Amino acid sequence: ELLQWFESVVSESVGRYPGDPKTVKYGSHPLQVMDLWGDLTSKLWVVSIHGGYFAAEYDRTVNEPLSRRLASEGMAVANIEYRRAGSVADPRETVHDVRDAIAEVILLAPLESRVVVIGHSAGGYLAITGATHDGVHAVLPLAPVSDLAGIAIGGWDEGEIEKWIGEPLGDNSGVWEELQPDQIGLTHAPMVVIHGSDDRVVPVEQ
Repeated sequence: ELLQWFESVVSESVGRYPGDPKTVKYGSHPLQVMDLWGDLTSKLWVVSIHGGYFAAEYDRTVNEPLSRRLASEGMAVANIEYRRAGSVADPRETVHDVRDAIAEVILLAPLESRVVVIGHSAGGYLAITGATHDGVHAVLPLAPVSDLAGIAIGGWDEGEIEKWIGEPLGDNSGVWEELQPDQIGLTHAPMVVIHGSDDRVVPVEQ
């Protein structure tokens, strides 16, 4: 049923915006890319950050229906990719990827544009920790993973965060603590968090 629902969302979004994106690089790694959707002269730019608990198998195509829908409403959308489990020597590189991508979007957007950063699940974590630039006007995390250790202890991620970090929870390196949002750095932009109370993938307590 979930797959059928997602396929219907994809089909509906293609109907609203059948065009193709322009893919640009923001770094030298093959995963340091983003798809630009919509009218790039728009005064409202949206940075879209996909989730998936930092697992390699989830990429930016997850957010393609959302990108098409927002583009059909006249917004410019940068649907970004970033390095995940198996692609980073240090998980902090993932946060740096997102910060670099957002910086590139700020440069690409026309003067006087508004830049809004949205992210779902792990992408919500990356929105909170990645949107640290003065050029970000608002942040909208959807069901963000805001407590990495809490998710791992609860088993919600099925071990994916530990794979991304590369160290078991409770190790002596301190990397788990350093990756907590209040330690690695928070956005200073106005922020509204949206989280469904019946979420079965990321608990609302997050």
